[in-house]
Amino acid sequence: QLLASGRVPVVAPLALDEQGALCNVNADEAAAGLARGLYAEALVLLTDTDGVRGADGARLPRIGAADAERLIESGVVAGGMVPKVRTALAALGREGQGARVPGDGATRAVIADGGAPGALRRALGDEDFGTRLEL
Repeated sequence: QLLASGRVPVVAPLALDEQGALCNVNADEAAAGLARGLYAEALVLLTDTDGVRGADGARLPRIGAADAERLIESGVVAGGMVPKVRTALAALGREGQGARVPGDGATRAVIADGGAPGALRRALGDEDFGTRLEL
C-alpha cells in the first residue's frame, strides 16, 4: 500500500531471536530480500569504496556471478565486500538447479561509494559509477 501510494517505506533491519531479544540483521541482506521480493528495478548497496576491485586494484565496472565467485575464492574480493557481492547477486535471481535464474528478483544491482556526491542518482543512472553485478 505504501509503494502504491507513492511513498517509500523505511525498514529497520531488526528481528527477534527465540528468547525475544532484539537482534540487528545484516542490512544488505534485508535490502536484497526486499528488492527481490518486490521485483525492484534496482538494488543499490552504498558503501565506503567506489565498487568491487579486481586483482590489479582497479574498480571493476561490471562483474558476473562466475567471475565474482572466482575473485572471492582467490581472496581478491575479501572482508566486508564478500557478503555485499553475494547479497547483490542473490537479489538478482533465485537459485535453481545449481545456478541462479535471472528474472526472479531485482533487475539490476550496483555496489557504489555512498560518500560520493549524488551517489544514489549516479548509481541508478551513470553506467560508469560503482560496479554493476550481473548473473
